[in-house]
Amino acid sequence: MSQTPPPDEPGQVRVSDSFIRHSGPPEQVEVNKYQLLLVLDRMSRQGKRTQKLEWAAWAASAFVPMLVSLVTATFANVLWQALFIVGDAVAGVVTVILVVWGLVDVTQAHPTPEQVVENIIGELDEARRKTVGHDGTVAR
Repeated sequence: MSQTPPPDEPGQVRVSDSFIRHSGPPEQVEVNKYQLLLVLDRMSRQGKRTQKLEWAAWAASAFVPMLVSLVTATFANVLWQALFIVGDAVAGVVTVILVVWGLVDVTQAHPTPEQVVENIIGELDEARRKTVGHDGTVAR
């Protein structure tokens, strides 16, 4: 039966020395409140809310010329007239839907950057209270 040499002898590795320390980025992020407000303000200015109204303008730009040509032209072929009627109906419906959707989106109340920051701070405080008990011990 062989004996294992004590860990202090050369060629042996201690169990405590055989692990690799974590050297990744920290998991906590610290941000200045006013810098976060500035970023959120810039994001709200870029807003994607106006895109629906821009899409409605594209649909209307297809609707109006087809309607004009449908009213003023005399079609020799019934197939072309049917295609213009269907195309104009689809473009008109899409225009109305996008205008209504865009107006509803524009008139809806969206949170201000200050409200977003307050919500983030509140959620972080709530998460901290859940993980750390009232006596300062970490909950498991």
